[in-house]
Amino acid sequence: MDPVVRRLGFGGEHFTLDNQGGQHYLLHSIGRAGRLTGKEIFLAPEKNRTHGWYREGSLYLIQKQQKDGAWKSANASENPIVATSYAPLFLSQGKEK
Repeated sequence: MDPVVRRLGFGGEHFTLDNQGGQHYLLHSIGRAGRLTGKEIFLAPEKNRTHGWYREGSLYLIQKQQKDGAWKSANASENPIVATSYAPLFLSQGKEK
């Protein structure tokens, strides 16, 4: 099996947006993996699920954005300036029209 396909399967099986540290860096990394591979969905066959990485990540960011427009990590382990920098980077990874 192709190593990239195998790794994406691992990513699908372990896909989570509830990282305890570096949440917004994780989102940016998921976005980069999706864009670089051209995959819109990560598969999790053992869990019988799929993950639309951009849709799930965007919904997460919309729900977590602060009233002042910034983002913070859930446990304050990530600097709010860093979190707010990574959030738009993730959003910029959306599918080009």
